[in-house]
Amino acid sequence: MIMTYKLILLIVGWLCLVCDSIADPMLGRPRPATNRGFEDWPIVELDLSEKPLLKEIFDSGLRPYRFPAMETGLLEAKHFRVRLKIEGQQRLPVFPAEYVSIGVAESGQIMSLHFTTPQLSFSGSRNEMKKWLGWSSYGESRLDDFLSVVKQNPSFWKSQAKDEFISRGFPIVWNASEGSREGTKIPSSVSFKPTFGSDKPLRIRLGLSWSLNFPLSKVKNYRIPIPPPAGYEHIDMAAPKNFGPDKPSQESIDAKMAPLVRERGLDKGDVDNTQDMSRIPRRNDDDFVETNTITDDAKAWNKWPIVLAIVLVLGGVFIWLKAKSRE
Repeated sequence: MIMTYKLILLIVGWLCLVCDSIADPMLGRPRPATNRGFEDWPIVELDLSEKPLLKEIFDSGLRPYRFPAMETGLLEAKHFRVRLKIEGQQRLPVFPAEYVSIGVAESGQIMSLHFTTPQLSFSGSRNEMKKWLGWSSYGESRLDDFLSVVKQNPSFWKSQAKDEFISRGFPIVWNASEGSREGTKIPSSVSFKPTFGSDKPLRIRLGLSWSLNFPLSKVKNYRIPIPPPAGYEHIDMAAPKNFGPDKPSQESIDAKMAPLVRERGLDKGDVDNTQDMSRIPRRNDDDFVETNTITDDAKAWNKWPIVLAIVLVLGGVFIWLKAKSRE
C-alpha cells in the first residue's frame, strides 16, 4: 500500500508540473494583464556579441515569433524587462519592453532591435528616462523642460520646424560598441514617442542597429518564414493573436483611418473605429495595432481539460485501490 500511495503522489506531482508548464507562457510571448503592470514581467539578461546572431536571443530564454505579413525579416517578442549587454560594454539599464521588433537577415544575423515601453504617464516617463541620462550630456532639468513643453503643447510632436529637439523626442544617442577592436558600429538611441493619449501620452523606445557593419548588397531576408536557430527547431514561431502593442490610442486609430475615410468618401462619423480595427493596416515599426490581452478568466477556462484529466486519473486510482482492497 505504501508503494501505491507513493505512486499516486508521483502521478499528482507530474500532473501539477504539466499544468504549470502549460499555464506559464513562454518568455517573450504575451502575458496576462495584472494590476502591477510591467513590474510583474520577468527580467531577461540579454548578452549579445558585437555582431549577434538570432541564436543568442533564444539562448537568453526569449522565444520571439514571426511578425505577421513580415515573416521573412521581422520577429517580435512581448512583455518582459530586458537588461541588455553588448560584448565589451557595460550592461544597460533595465528596460520594460511591451514589445520588441527584431530585424533578422538570412544569415541569422541580427540587424536591429527596437524595444518599446508600454504607454506611460508623465511621471512614469520621467522615472524611466532618468536611467538613461548617464548616456548623454543632459541633466534632469533638461528632461523636466522637455516634459513641461510637451505637456503644455502636445502639437510640438507634429511640428519639425518649431523645435527639432522636442519633435525628435528628447533623443539620447550613443555608440553601443564604443572602443570595439573589430571596428563594429552599433548606433543606439533612446527617445520618447507620442501615443496622443491623455492619461498616458508617452512611450520610450530603445533602438540599436547593426546595418552599418554589413554591405547592403549582401544583406537579404529569408526566402521563407524565419526558422528557429539550431537547437531550437522544436519552438513554434507562429505569431499569437495578440501581437503588437497592447493599447492603441484613439488618436492613433483616427490617424490610421483618415486615409481610408478620404479614399472612400466617407464621413468620419460613418466609421466606428473602435469596432472596425480590421481596416487599419498592420503596423510597421512605428504603427499601432489592436490586441486582445489574455485575461485571467480566459486563462482559467483553458485549464479545465487539465483539471478534468487530473480528476479522472485520481478517480481511476481510487477505484483500483478499492478493488484491490476487496481481494
